[in-house]
Amino acid sequence: MKPRPSNVSTRHSFRALGISALIACSLTVALVAQGRQAAPPRPAPPAAGGANPEIVVGGIQVAKVIVSADDFSAKPFNSDNGTKLVLWIKMPAGQGLIEIDEDASLLQVFGDDKATDLGGKFGSFPEEFKDGTGGTIDITSSAVPAAGATALIAEGTVTLSVATGTRHVKVPNVSIANDKKFTVGTTSMTIAEVETDGEDLKFTVKLPRQTMVGIKGVTFADAKGEALDGHRTSSGYMNDAAEMGFSVKTSNKTLTLDFEMWQGQRTIKAPFKVRAGLGLGGGK
Repeated sequence: MKPRPSNVSTRHSFRALGISALIACSLTVALVAQGRQAAPPRPAPPAAGGANPEIVVGGIQVAKVIVSADDFSAKPFNSDNGTKLVLWIKMPAGQGLIEIDEDASLLQVFGDDKATDLGGKFGSFPEEFKDGTGGTIDITSSAVPAAGATALIAEGTVTLSVATGTRHVKVPNVSIANDKKFTVGTTSMTIAEVETDGEDLKFTVKLPRQTMVGIKGVTFADAKGEALDGHRTSSGYMNDAAEMGFSVKTSNKTLTLDFEMWQGQRTIKAPFKVRAGLGLGGGK
């Protein structure tokens, strides 16, 4: 199961020439993006309000320290030597980011201002923010910038699944018991791994991956319609099978589940071209 925990994932491993340095950059380099649908050549419909996603630098990490191969804890950032740059994708008002597709994204340039080609690739676990306002994806390389370099440069295209709104689908009288099934629209889902932990009722919902990707969030209520304190604890998938874990403060075993589903989904290819200096507080 490829782990995609809610609101999870840290990209560690920045490498600095002779020293280790982690710099959270707030450099913002405006993205000039043109969205296109997954099926060319038809262009994607305009973004809400005519705005496009913005891609900026969220952080950089560089490390070059020689340590014993079996002394992993001594490695800077607990990772191998090399260079990492974090791209921060910001969605405009009226749009939500559903998923970042690293496999369909293209990295054309990753180097420094000394014309060093760092090679590199996109990280395997991009992160989408729970509220849909954006996400992050790493660019990683085992190489480090040349001596005297003061900036990293990256250029390419990030493939995004985005939406223009949400709708709610309420499912009443869901029995929270192992192997119990219910439907959301026409999609069948199954309850599993039910357990009580103090005041918390914990359980897993098994569902198709494509359906899980289309869910922004889930809220809970009791039989009287009173809202319950609950949240998603995890999510993940393997091939087309997915699951979501939940924890709800209740002793009830019959709940109303309210699914907030993304609407107006489409795929866009968002080009980026960023330059990341090493100073805090911005720059060009």
